[in-house]
Amino acid sequence: MYTSTRLAFARLPFTCAAALTLLPLAIGTAHAQSPAQIGTAPADLTLLKQSLALLASTGPLQSASTLQMSGSKSGLSFTFREQVSIIAKQPGKFRAEVTQFSADNSPQMRLLVVSDGLKVWTYRPGTNQYSVRSSKSFHDANDDMTALGLAVGGFFLGEGHDLAVGLQSITKETTALTLQELTKNGVVVTQRTEGVDGEDDYVYRLGLVSQGITYRFVINPHTAILRQVELAGKQNGVTMAFRETITTLTKPTSIAKTAFKFVPPPGAVKVAALSVDPF
Repeated sequence: MYTSTRLAFARLPFTCAAALTLLPLAIGTAHAQSPAQIGTAPADLTLLKQSLALLASTGPLQSASTLQMSGSKSGLSFTFREQVSIIAKQPGKFRAEVTQFSADNSPQMRLLVVSDGLKVWTYRPGTNQYSVRSSKSFHDANDDMTALGLAVGGFFLGEGHDLAVGLQSITKETTALTLQELTKNGVVVTQRTEGVDGEDDYVYRLGLVSQGITYRFVINPHTAILRQVELAGKQNGVTMAFRETITTLTKPTSIAKTAFKFVPPPGAVKVAALSVDPF
């Protein structure tokens, strides 16, 4: 049950890739119109644009976050939590240190996941084992989300990068028509101020109507810092929620030359496969 539920949810960010690419298309349509045709914008995307600017870059990028995933189906449910520290760079390079926690919040498993853009190495210090596979295999297995989270895995190195990049070209003159085009294609954008963890934050929701999926971006309105990214949805009877609370998202001052290389520790044993899944 846990494995099938997790796999169903893991596919949610990637099944909506086509919908995410609608944003650049909508922006292109908006730029083709004259200002007189646009009208008054029903929402202001300025803060969302600013908060995703780092994710729209090619890097390098450094992040640290806590991820919590929960799901339920037919009366059964699960929750798991992990902490992730990442250095990443386009195209497809990253180094992620992952600590997964058990139900009592004690460390259950530690992982090191490294990619040079072509291959991905997964290393478990607890067993001194490692495996290697192609980047495509890693992506196809939907391990991006578990190892890299939503911000880096989805919106910096993943399909959501087009959304982050597309937002950077939005202007006040094109916002209204961009939102209209997105609505026509089943992507509904809303915004409001909410109290989140004791802070008054600005919250954007991107609802992908046909797929029953909603992204939620929680942003500090004073600094434009992205504090949380959430993904929730229901597919095939599985109700899921994924929340990433970001503590660090910045450009590193320097990166070690070996950051995106994996050298097996002494005595490490290569095995056919190692999953980043806790289930």
